[in-house]
Amino acid sequence: MGVKDLWGVLSPVCEKKSLWELEGTSIAIDLSAWICDSNSICSPQINMYLRNLFFRTSYLLLLGVKPVFVLEGEAPELKVDAIRKRLQARGADKPVKETDVTKACSRRRLKGLQKQCVELLSYMGIECLTARGEAEALCAHLNANGVVTGVITQDSDAFLYGAKEVYRNFQLAPHYTCDAYRAEVIQKKLNLSRTKLIGFSILSGSDYNEGVNKLGKATIVKFLSSLQDKQVFQKFLEWRNGCYFDRVADNKFVTSDMRLECSIRDKALKDDGFPYLEVIAEFTADPERPSFHYKWSKPNLPRFVAFAVKKLAWEDEYAAKKFLPVLGRWHLMNGGHPCDFSIVSIVGNGQGKNANKYRVAWDQYDLVTAEPKEMVAQCYSHLVEAFEESRNKKRKPKATGTGRGRKKKAVEPSEPPSSDNQTTLTQILVKQLPEAPPEPESMTNEFNDLEFDDHVFPNHLIDSSEPAFRMNELKQSSSTRESEHRKVNDRLGHEISIDLTDSDDESSKILHKSSNFLRNDAAPAERVKMDLNTTSNFNNFEFDDPIFSKHKMINLLSDPINDVDKVKTSSTNESEHNKANGRLEHDISIDLTES
Repeated sequence: MGVKDLWGVLSPVCEKKSLWELEGTSIAIDLSAWICDSNSICSPQINMYLRNLFFRTSYLLLLGVKPVFVLEGEAPELKVDAIRKRLQARGADKPVKETDVTKACSRRRLKGLQKQCVELLSYMGIECLTARGEAEALCAHLNANGVVTGVITQDSDAFLYGAKEVYRNFQLAPHYTCDAYRAEVIQKKLNLSRTKLIGFSILSGSDYNEGVNKLGKATIVKFLSSLQDKQVFQKFLEWRNGCYFDRVADNKFVTSDMRLECSIRDKALKDDGFPYLEVIAEFTADPERPSFHYKWSKPNLPRFVAFAVKKLAWEDEYAAKKFLPVLGRWHLMNGGHPCDFSIVSIVGNGQGKNANKYRVAWDQYDLVTAEPKEMVAQCYSHLVEAFEESRNKKRKPKATGTGRGRKKKAVEPSEPPSSDNQTTLTQILVKQLPEAPPEPESMTNEFNDLEFDDHVFPNHLIDSSEPAFRMNELKQSSSTRESEHRKVNDRLGHEISIDLTDSDDESSKILHKSSNFLRNDAAPAERVKMDLNTTSNFNNFEFDDPIFSKHKMINLLSDPINDVDKVKTSSTNESEHNKANGRLEHDISIDLTES
């Protein structure tokens, strides 16, 4: 358990850490924590603690981590009293037998499970340490002295023993993560040093004391945050020995911090054992300094297979396949030391997080593993040379085309169309209205950059590559007559207005001018104005008999004429409206009637 409610207090500074970040480090592992954690899982697998121990240890070894397993020793005397109280609480009115207390303190069952774990680890080539008392205490001392990088345990009192970094909730698939807590971050963000954490255990409770009744963790943290480290234990002694607080409690001018302290003191003094100086001495005692040097011995394949068949009920072949990667890594780490099998070929390069590894094939069980490139090159240089040579031969020369992933050639900008390729509106009209009209042929070209002839419509250019979506409504007034407006394309509201009237001349002159305009052999019409702010598709419009004796359906822009309808003639005294059957249903209305 460790310290009551401490993990909840430390949860804001918990960091989810990938196991890949532990690569190349050395970690002290509280073996009893893994045993208890595995036994709490309901699974059909027998001896689940052995199975989890093997796979977790294998993963750490293949990750390059040096695991240092620590076993529980004899329970401290302080823990005997705590165990007696727990048994008394469970038995209610029944008296507690000393034999039961002794049995619980001897950790007989736990030691039996630890013995099996030690046997399994020995077959994997790993030695274990045995603590004098608590395993997490020795782990913390190793971490504090810099022997290991961190500690794996479920007991939060590791920080009280001096641990600097603690990992818990160790998980493999599917996330391969653990929860990391750092003492430096705890002190910086929560203002809880090691001394204050010991004070927290005195007030909240731990494996060695019950704690103060009816005192919550938030209240304890608030109180400890208001103190300096040197004041924590001093306050506890003052509460028991001084009567100063009795006078302060009745003072109405006392501060809120002082009032909080008085409230905690009153509750703490109800416990006869407070302030538990022996507990403080346990956490602050001189650490163990065992003579330890990490060494990974050669794994024993035959003994492990026999052990797995007996204790885990695995098949021989399955056990060997699971164990060979561990043996193979030891083989490479020890300079290719002779073992039961070897690498026969390099299959390829690793991917993702294994990018710095080769995928190698071994000579037994068709096994393929990912091994560090440096180790493989050191032990099997001839295989690496052969693999790299064959890999270079397979590489194809770079293609010069513009395939996927290759840069395309820059396209040179095309020159603007010359004036020879441009056709004026007058030329089109004359061409489309011969005296003896033949049957119209299908037109397939698009008239791009169509412009008006300077003699008729100066400074007007039509770009037929864009559809006519917007044509402004044109309005033109005459001195004596109103300009005639007709709408083109009712749906979009386009309108073209052509005014060929003359206020001073007779109607015959007007008609004469109109005819000359189409024949292109007379002076330009003085009052012909046509404004095309946007381009349009003029599809299939027709003219009236009195002005144009010959009829032709005209497609001026964009789409080719696939079918030309016959022109219908209407009365000469009414305004003529002929609708074009185009894609946008444009209408052109030309009113040449005499007023």
